Amino acid sequence: MHLGSNQQVNRIVVDSLPDPMPSNHPHCVVAGGFVFVSGLVSERQSDGTRIGVQDYETGKVHDLRAQLHSIFAQLDTILKSARSNKLLVVDVQVFLVGMSENFDLMNEIYGSYFGANVPARTTVEVVRFPSDVVIELKVIALTETRAND
Repeated sequence: MHLGSNQQVNRIVVDSLPDPMPSNHPHCVVAGGFVFVSGLVSERQSDGTRIGVQDYETGKVHDLRAQLHSIFAQLDTILKSARSNKLLVVDVQVFLVGMSENFDLMNEIYGSYFGANVPARTTVEVVRFPSDVVIELKVIALTETRAND
């Protein structure tokens, strides 16, 4: 990919977040003044479970609110490391299990995070993820430098 003579591709792994490299991807890639954030799911806890996922004998119970808040906390950290912020997010892809049960709550939490500065968004229903979660976000943002050009 040609980005111009002074541009490069930077792959960022944030030390304070769980290492994504066992899954063969960085937290984000910065290129051409854009931040491409890898798909985010709720953070893994020390016991191996994920935030917002409770394991009971009768099955798993998902707390969409807790999962989404975990994702947004990670997103804030990743964007900051890439010299960006949520006000510079231009596109979000939401992958959601159980659209009919989860869309309204997801939309409410999503709206409270972005406020009036909502980016473009696509929401797609999926059957399941490799991780035992019900939501994943893929985000594209501008860098502060690009936003000021």
